[in-house]
Amino acid sequence: MIVVYMLIGVRQGKLKIAHSKLKSFPEVTEIHETYGQYDIVAKVQCNTMPELKEFIQNKIQITEGIKSTETLIANDIEEETEELIEQAETEAQVIKKKAKDDYVVTDDGQEVLE
Repeated sequence: MIVVYMLIGVRQGKLKIAHSKLKSFPEVTEIHETYGQYDIVAKVQCNTMPELKEFIQNKIQITEGIKSTETLIANDIEEETEELIEQAETEAQVIKKKAKDDYVVTDDGQEVLE
């Protein structure tokens, strides 16, 4: 799942129209009015990058009242870290197995390198 935050600039007097249209898009899961350089922050979820591109080009960019956007792609650091830990643990198990395979047990029960 691709999660992005869109910073949206709206033409003067068009905030309600833009807000209403954005709420109608199923890809928009949250919408907030902001003060400053941007007028709206919207959380958007799409399944793939091509789907996100299509959403931006065919819905956002043609929405009445929207004059500018900036798209910030969110990255789940915790999930990425968990994946790295799992990968490291798997690699450590492989290394241990390979190292153990290099040893043989002698008749007197000792492990020695082959």
